[in-house]
Amino acid sequence: MANATTIVGKTLRIGVDEMLYVTTAGAVNATGPVGTAPNGTFALPPQSSVWRGQMILEAVAIGGTVSALVANLEISLDGGTTFAALVSPVTFAAIPGAVRVDVSGCGGNGQLRLNFTTVTLGSGTGANIYAHIG
Repeated sequence: MANATTIVGKTLRIGVDEMLYVTTAGAVNATGPVGTAPNGTFALPPQSSVWRGQMILEAVAIGGTVSALVANLEISLDGGTTFAALVSPVTFAAIPGAVRVDVSGCGGNGQLRLNFTTVTLGSGTGANIYAHIG
């Protein structure tokens, strides 16, 4: 596994800022998926009248700068055996920075994860990723 994993099958909560991948040195420091299911996966709550299908992901550099982060948001509908790209690419244009991802229609279904295809560290040791929905 290329990246540290800090969540195990977490379901994001509507209106709550959540830590997805967070360590003191920066959880994302190399390319590859974050964890092997169920480690590193997260889910969306079932659809509700408040849910609008938008997820905000924020990347925060740790220990210096991170020059580039690009990932695929992947989904598994078979319990984490296989993953396929749901949103590709998810590009953090600036770090620290946030990006909006449309995940409408996915509430309560499947496991999600980020699979990083580009990780360019400047003087930093990694990046932490946070999420917010609703």
